[in-house]
Amino acid sequence: MTTLSKAAIAAKRSVFVCSAFVKADAFDQLSSEVSPGCETTLIARWQFRDLVSGVSDLNAYEIAVDRNWGFYFNQDLHAKLYIFDEEAIVGSSNLTGKGLAGSPPTGNIELSTTLRVQSELREWCYHLLSRSTKIDAVLYKAICQDVEAYKETHGNLLPTRRGFSENVLSILRQRNSKPRIYLYDLPQLRHPDQLVDASAA
Repeated sequence: MTTLSKAAIAAKRSVFVCSAFVKADAFDQLSSEVSPGCETTLIARWQFRDLVSGVSDLNAYEIAVDRNWGFYFNQDLHAKLYIFDEEAIVGSSNLTGKGLAGSPPTGNIELSTTLRVQSELREWCYHLLSRSTKIDAVLYKAICQDVEAYKETHGNLLPTRRGFSENVLSILRQRNSKPRIYLYDLPQLRHPDQLVDASAA
């Protein structure tokens, strides 16, 4: 049993995963080992090129829905991070068969380390999540149609265009136009009484 599997099985409260590439079989295996009672989140890169070339699988989203995972994507993502409660595994391993298989010939040569989760790492995760887009059924359908339409005319050739179609981009613009409140928007106080004092002034 791998370190990742042991950590997934042991998790009691929350699991947070970010990986540039996500393959359905690897995600299916990992998510099946996590207790249904955990709060679970996955962030993938999901660039258009990734989905056309198959380095990430579209149907990973369907597994996420079946297992009640929040599924997000951020096209600038390159980090690989796995957090199980208070234990973090940081390294080079994507959430793919090759990334998690251990060593050649079945897997890649990867390097990871474990550490206790500190507040700085939690803040980094919140920051990443706030700048990622949550995938829902409407967005997923549009992305699938975009990828399938390209493959029908170009096969598995890497796209010459840089990203998603205007249809997908318009949905993303609508999602990203919604106002968000970030930590730095809130007053920085040492004690709640300061807020009461300030409002009374």
